[in-house]
Amino acid sequence: MNAWWMRGAMAATLVLAAACGSEVNQDGSGGAGGTGGAGGAGGEGGVLPPQCVVETSETGPYEVTFQFENDGASPAFLRKDCSLEYTVSSCEDGYSASLAIRASCSQACDSADGGCLACGACPPVGGVPVEIGAPTTDAWKGMRYTFGMTDEGCTCHESHVARAGRYQIRVPVYTSDMDAQTGAPSYEVTVNFELPAPNGVVVVPIGQSP
Repeated sequence: MNAWWMRGAMAATLVLAAACGSEVNQDGSGGAGGTGGAGGAGGEGGVLPPQCVVETSETGPYEVTFQFENDGASPAFLRKDCSLEYTVSSCEDGYSASLAIRASCSQACDSADGGCLACGACPPVGGVPVEIGAPTTDAWKGMRYTFGMTDEGCTCHESHVARAGRYQIRVPVYTSDMDAQTGAPSYEVTVNFELPAPNGVVVVPIGQSP
């Protein structure tokens, strides 16, 4: 499993809207983590800050499909090993920490099964081209995870429904497959969104501005 995205590193910038917008940092500084990582905010319980509240009559989990679109004139690639690399954070803590939105290669902490899971290696890291007019999609089940250890010393996870509110996705974007393989993003895109998302879809424009 890629330790870079498991650490959940991230950054961002160019704001197109305050509550539900996007931003782009084209100076190539920093790099976002992947979809894994331990812990994170956004837990159930407590009172959300007013600016984070989204009223809904729907019941979670709120599944969402991220639709990555190349709206620019230049090539754009995402990075992938076991999964596409991007991070999701919550308004609840000011988007300061990434949520663990996958629990790959770990069992539930309350599982009756003994022993540790044996997981195969991820495929080689590579770039996923996002062609103009041909979006790439990835799904989030609307769950977040925290991690611990079983009595046998195995990694385990606890599942939590990501509650209705405002969230943010940060995506490192690459201009070539080689850059994606080496993990050197050209810029990063940030999009704010809500759960539940309208029609369950969040559009993430990743094209580079001229």
